[in-house]
Amino acid sequence: MLRETIEKHPEVMSSDYGIYPDFHRIADICIGSKCYRVCRQISEGEKITLSLIDEPISDVPGVPIWLEAEKLKEWARSEEDDPSQGPIDWEQYR
Repeated sequence: MLRETIEKHPEVMSSDYGIYPDFHRIADICIGSKCYRVCRQISEGEKITLSLIDEPISDVPGVPIWLEAEKLKEWARSEEDDPSQGPIDWEQYR
């Protein structure tokens, strides 16, 4: 069903990568034989897009989808000021 949705709505696909952390990875997923990177761009109203990728880089999730609005912006500002070098404690943003 997800594959059909993607085919019917090509506007969800993007080949443009913005500048991190404004544009960030949520997760890498595989649907059938194709792999996608699920990304979100804060400056575009938290728009979510998919990008076709060769293979997932990790099964570790990126920025949580539940992180949104002002808390998402707070994380992005923090990441711009002092980029994380390891795992992030996402619970601090709840």
